[in-house]
Amino acid sequence: MNPFIKGKVDKIVIAGIILVILFVCLVISPFYLKERETNREQAFAKEKLNLELLQLRISSIKRVLYDTAETLVEGLEKQSKEFKPLADSTSSTARLNKTDFGQFQLKRYSLLSTATNKQTNIPAKDDLHYVLAESSPFLSTFNVLSKNDSIEAMYVVADMGEYTYQVLQNQNRTFSISLLEWLSLNKSKFSGSGSISNMVITPPFANRNTLENFVLVSLPVTNQKPVYLIIELDLSELSLEVGSSTKYVLWQKENARVVSSNIEIGAETTSNVQSFLLSKYIPKPWHDILFAGEATDSIYTSIDKNEYVIKVAHVYNSDYLAFFYKNTQSMQAALWQTVMIEGFKIIAVGVVGLAILYLLVYYLFAKPISNFLNFVEQQNSLYERDSTKKPKGWEPWFEKIAVSYDDNRKLFNSLVAKNKQLDDKIRRRTHELQLQTISKDRNLALNRAIINSIPDMIYYKNIDGSFVGCNKSFESLCGINEDQLVTRTVEDVFEERLAQELSNFDFQALRSKRLFSAKVWQKVGDEDVFINWLVAPISNSEGEVLGTVGLGRDITEQDANLRQIEQARYDAEQANLAKSEFIANMSHEIRTPMNAIIGMLELLNNTAPTALQSTYLGVAESSSRHLLQVINDILDFSKMNAGMLELTYEEVNLNDVLDISFANSLATAMEKDLILDIQLPPKFPELFNTDKIRLSQIFTNLINNAVKFTKEGQVLFKAKVLAENNDDVMVMFTVTDTGIGIPKDRQRIIFDAFSQADTSITRQYGGTGLGLAIVFQLVELMNGEIRVESTEGSGTSFHVVLPLQKIAEQAKVHSSDKRWVVFATNPMLEQFLLNKLITFNQDAKVLNRELPSSMLIEENTVLICQPALVELLPSDWKEAIKSGEIEYQPIIFNLSNFTKTMLGDLPYRPILSMPFSTSALVTNFHEVSNDEKHQNFCQGAHILIVEDNIVNQQVTALILDSLGATYDIADNGLEGLRKVNKNQFDAVLVDIQMPVMDGLTFAKKVRAQNRFETLPLIAMTAHTRPEDQQRSIEAGMSLHINKPIERTRLVNALMTYVTFDTKEPIQGAKGLQEVQASLPAKVLDTENLLKQVGGNFGLMLKLLTLFKDSKLAELKSISTEVNEMESVLLFSKFHNVEGMLANIRASASVIAIQQLRAAVKAEEEEMIRQSVINWDNAIKRLEKEICSMVSQ
Repeated sequence: MNPFIKGKVDKIVIAGIILVILFVCLVISPFYLKERETNREQAFAKEKLNLELLQLRISSIKRVLYDTAETLVEGLEKQSKEFKPLADSTSSTARLNKTDFGQFQLKRYSLLSTATNKQTNIPAKDDLHYVLAESSPFLSTFNVLSKNDSIEAMYVVADMGEYTYQVLQNQNRTFSISLLEWLSLNKSKFSGSGSISNMVITPPFANRNTLENFVLVSLPVTNQKPVYLIIELDLSELSLEVGSSTKYVLWQKENARVVSSNIEIGAETTSNVQSFLLSKYIPKPWHDILFAGEATDSIYTSIDKNEYVIKVAHVYNSDYLAFFYKNTQSMQAALWQTVMIEGFKIIAVGVVGLAILYLLVYYLFAKPISNFLNFVEQQNSLYERDSTKKPKGWEPWFEKIAVSYDDNRKLFNSLVAKNKQLDDKIRRRTHELQLQTISKDRNLALNRAIINSIPDMIYYKNIDGSFVGCNKSFESLCGINEDQLVTRTVEDVFEERLAQELSNFDFQALRSKRLFSAKVWQKVGDEDVFINWLVAPISNSEGEVLGTVGLGRDITEQDANLRQIEQARYDAEQANLAKSEFIANMSHEIRTPMNAIIGMLELLNNTAPTALQSTYLGVAESSSRHLLQVINDILDFSKMNAGMLELTYEEVNLNDVLDISFANSLATAMEKDLILDIQLPPKFPELFNTDKIRLSQIFTNLINNAVKFTKEGQVLFKAKVLAENNDDVMVMFTVTDTGIGIPKDRQRIIFDAFSQADTSITRQYGGTGLGLAIVFQLVELMNGEIRVESTEGSGTSFHVVLPLQKIAEQAKVHSSDKRWVVFATNPMLEQFLLNKLITFNQDAKVLNRELPSSMLIEENTVLICQPALVELLPSDWKEAIKSGEIEYQPIIFNLSNFTKTMLGDLPYRPILSMPFSTSALVTNFHEVSNDEKHQNFCQGAHILIVEDNIVNQQVTALILDSLGATYDIADNGLEGLRKVNKNQFDAVLVDIQMPVMDGLTFAKKVRAQNRFETLPLIAMTAHTRPEDQQRSIEAGMSLHINKPIERTRLVNALMTYVTFDTKEPIQGAKGLQEVQASLPAKVLDTENLLKQVGGNFGLMLKLLTLFKDSKLAELKSISTEVNEMESVLLFSKFHNVEGMLANIRASASVIAIQQLRAAVKAEEEEMIRQSVINWDNAIKRLEKEICSMVSQ
């Protein structure tokens, strides 16, 4: 049941119980009263009967007394007729004898007598009362009365006058003097009319310690001496037979005397015995009842802490009152038993009725309402609601409540959400206000201390110029304290000149409504002080200016120091400029001859020298490269110490960086028969957004060190991702070698400049000691960390942890189902290659050199072999390669040592140079070509060399000649400009530092002519700083490559920026015109592009991949740069982009960039907007086309 309804029902039940109790009380109360009266009547029934018997006895006595009196009167009258009338008789003088009256005696009592008993004798008969003279009537009467049990004694009392009485009484009976006294006082009560008087009951008299009760009548006599017939009643006749639990008192009200009682009293002899009896028999609280004079109903009162029931009844035919009282304990038990039985009956009926009422209320009202309320509460609950039984007839109400609560719940949830938002806002705002209040209170407390602690002079003013406050320093300036300064103006405090200056500062600040600054010399005391005044307006939140605040700082000493610093800075800048110029000149002067040396050495190596000559050339080339590395280290270290080194972030392919990093160490590693290996986990990201040059420097130095200090074994490069959060990754690169190791006590100094693990190492292995110092600083510059683990004699591991950002779209990883066969003469290399493939889950085997025919040739097989070992292959394997049954994957250790004669006429996969990753090996299947497609790829190209150094001219010319290109030479920029204007060139190789006209000026003048907008200009210079590269690009160079010029780098540069085709040469602007004149614009003209790269499909894909990874993002940004970039830079970028798109045969994009350039030039906003949309669409289509081709 619902708690609420249960509570209400409980209250109804309680109310019912209370009503039943009240009903029982209302019914029982009159019943109790009635039963109490009935009980009392029954309790006093015996007493009532005894009282009636007493009344009968008193009536009988009264009748006996009247009858006796009448008998006496009749006897006396009869006696007087027979003899003489009583009135006329005379007394006899005979002596009175005791025997004259039989068993009775005649006594005389005088109340005036001094005797104790008041008794005297009667000497003679003549002294008798005439009535008593003849005793015969009395004696016969007395004899009759004495037989009556109710009569104790009989008396005839004659009043003789003068308080003297003659009494005829029983012998041996003491007569009560109290009776005679009473008679003398109550004569008037008796009638003297000559008839028998009414019966009079005397008060009880105490005699002989007992109560004596008399009844008397007055007999009619002829004289005036009354005669009384008196009967003493037996006390037992006046007693009542009552129960032992009932106490009674028979009371004579008129005389206030106790007649009889069953209350035990002690012996009393005092004359005041009646008063004693009164107080003894009847408790004092009930005296008022007795003296009230009327019989009453039962009355409750208390005696001795017990409850009693009292009843007072009148005794008829007498003036007696019967006074009864009983202890309630003796009569309450039966009463309560009766009342309790009746009460239980009523209660039982009430309980049954209440139960019926409860059941009716429960089933007809409480249970349905409870289910209804439970249903309402469940509807209001946020938890799962139980099914509630719907009482019959209540279904519509349940449905209405369900619909109503569904609506309310939706509204409530909405309100709760909004309320939560409001609570959050209020909580945040309250927190902010609390923080603001705390901050303000703290600031108010601190501001005064801070302001006073500031050595600068500070003051505040109102808008009218009067001071509001100041700090201690300003007090020192004006010579008075703050209290005296407030409300005064500058004219009241300072001299006229200083007052005018300060007033002018305030005026300037108020007029401009911003900070005003002025430096003036002022007289403070006896000294001239140079003060820098800062005055600012004070405004409220509405912008209303309220006054000004001023700050004055003594900068006399600071000004002097500043002058010295300025001079020192100027001297330092001049020295740094001289240093930079010196470094640049030294770099140029050293790199220029080094370029000639290394270039000539490379060319000599290609002239088939003898073995001894090759040895000499190898030593010379190695020494030259080592010297070049020393120079680079010194220059980089110098830049880092000067804080001039900055990071340039770009999209970088990790494989390209590793190729560069391992290139310089390959020759040395091969000389030592070292295994160089790259281990990258599967799905390791390849593309990162980082500084390619600095990352390459770190890897190059670590790999060079590993190769340098390793005599045998291997150098291993590993990488793994430590943590990843979206595109942000934490990568650890590790370079491990099996070299000499580093002593533990020297490991802490290896990153110091010009320091090595042992000074003897410098003599044994060479080096400047700058490599690791540069690595350490570069790692710190890239927010990374580097640590070393090394065991002397076992090897060293360098761990570099760098935070990098990976490119979201990584290059697609191609799976391979090839069978791999390894053929090598070096068992270590053989096992090395085999392990790389097996760890990548590839099917790999070894071709046995001793029994090559033991392995069957299977389809879908790739043979891995060095070009120098081709001649050692079995003939059937060679034939299988030529027929295309199997593929050949050449691997070499130095690309410059590779010659066509090594491969003969075998088709082969793209050559892989050690080291390479397993992923690069497995996915290297996009192109199959032979050396003819690489050799003379510049056939038919005409290139201009602008170089002032004769040796460099010859080196560059020999490289171009080896590539099949024709060339022309100019000694300076001016001569080169003339030749460009006269002849048509596919590309121009330009030195930067030349006499007459330098390379940058040459580039600017060439780019100034529209027809040379797409002509590739490649800067070749010894200026290697990033700012030098930036100046080259800004001048109009297409690419900036550093000297010495290596053949590989020059080939890559020409392949990137120049398009060659022996049949259909497309050069510069001519190529652009041909694109424009071709068939309807294609997104990508792959047919002509394939011809342009000599039919080498793999090379075309590589070119498109390079374009996608390095240029597409730049092209996408053009649409946003149209309205942001200056027009000069924008048109220059348009020219470069147009030429680049023409070189990859992106015809539709070329047309789109031409339209955009025309729209920008016409300055038509609508035309520009539409052209930008066309450009974005063209680039999206181009990107989709390239991605489709690359992913094939």
